Amino acid sequence: MRKARILLVDDHALFLEGLRSFFMYNDILVVGTARNGAEALLKYEMLQPDIVLMDIQMAQGNGIETTHSMKQKFPEAVIIMLTSDEAEESIFEALQAGASGYLTKG
Repeated sequence: MRKARILLVDDHALFLEGLRSFFMYNDILVVGTARNGAEALLKYEMLQPDIVLMDIQMAQGNGIETTHSMKQKFPEAVIIMLTSDEAEESIFEALQAGASGYLTKG
């Protein structure tokens, strides 16, 4: 069986590297990382991952806006939002933008 190919998107380098290391240690294929929304869109197009794990709050192009743009351009994209913000409004907005689900960082 083929491993799922994951793209990680987060603007915090330490968290991004920790998450990448965790997945790789657990034999999960991380095909790329991105630090902002624009980079995430480019990397998605280049790498065609199976799953995108995307932070909701990023300094350049938040995850909700990026999810909306990604789903418009790539309707097949499967996006799971990562958030430290457990506010129902943010989660609802992410799901409305096209996210398949969400995980809290806590």
